[in-house]
Amino acid sequence: MKTLLISLVLFFSGCTTTYFINTPNSLSIHHGTIKLSKELKTVKRSSQIFSPLQLDIEIKEDPKTHTYITYEDARVNGGYIFDYSEATLVHKIFKPTYSKQLLRLNNLTLFYLTIKDKSFYMLTNHINKKELQFIYPLTYDQSVKLFAKLDKKLLPKIKKRESFVATSPKSLPLSSWSPATLIIDTIIKKQGGKAFGR
Repeated sequence: MKTLLISLVLFFSGCTTTYFINTPNSLSIHHGTIKLSKELKTVKRSSQIFSPLQLDIEIKEDPKTHTYITYEDARVNGGYIFDYSEATLVHKIFKPTYSKQLLRLNNLTLFYLTIKDKSFYMLTNHINKKELQFIYPLTYDQSVKLFAKLDKKLLPKIKKRESFVATSPKSLPLSSWSPATLIIDTIIKKQGGKAFGR
């Protein structure tokens, strides 16, 4: 039902918003008339509530390569929105030792991060300031293959860098969500108002 509603809203609004659809056995990216889908099986799932934020994290396995990626979906309600730019939100949520925003396509952003000894590419989807989605770790080849289909004009912005490949689900996730992320780092705020916890 959720997928149908999103599709209808985007169809009738003529919008080219990029969005992800996650199922227990696949993950797809929709951008306008482009739909890219990959078989990825969920092997671990967790949900947390940091009111007014709901967080779902899934570790998904590629059955062909037996490698793993993380899909994270964070949503706020009750009149709250995510504060700051995507780059600042990524810095506060993942606390990387290095981060660089490589490109942006509508609400979809590609980053390159280093967290401890792991460097990788990551997709961030920031939807209407109410929802944040992350897909990581991606390799250079995966990133290039994806944007070759979404918008090949952006390919020169993706420089080849070292890429961490998760071969065990135990090495994921790499985010640092906690109540302090909301209260101390103040990543959300009331619409038209002050930061949460202040």
